[in-house]
Amino acid sequence: MDRLIPVARRWVDHISRLQLYADRHPDLPLAVVRYEDLCHNLEATMRNACGFLGLPYEDRVLGGQLDPYHLLGNRMRMTFDGNVREDLSWQTELDADVIGEITEVMHFALEEYGYL
Repeated sequence: MDRLIPVARRWVDHISRLQLYADRHPDLPLAVVRYEDLCHNLEATMRNACGFLGLPYEDRVLGGQLDPYHLLGNRMRMTFDGNVREDLSWQTELDADVIGEITEVMHFALEEYGYL
């Protein structure tokens, strides 16, 4: 579990860099897509993403029709069947102390994106 704190710090660093970039380029449109939004409301999230990109939404981007594609960084990446499912295994696999340490490292970003 010691490896998780550096990963949490990297995530915060990425969020900080993205915010700095957005602050330096206020005219550049930016869309935030959270993993949970994909999991809980895939169709609406994909419709919003297509709209943001100026692309027409097509139903074929949902479900099992995406055989050659996968989501990186998630357990389902090797067996992705086109259905997005939330992975909450961290809640049972990590003890409260580790979750507390990670939350402390990531606090500002967790707050920024509505996790706290």
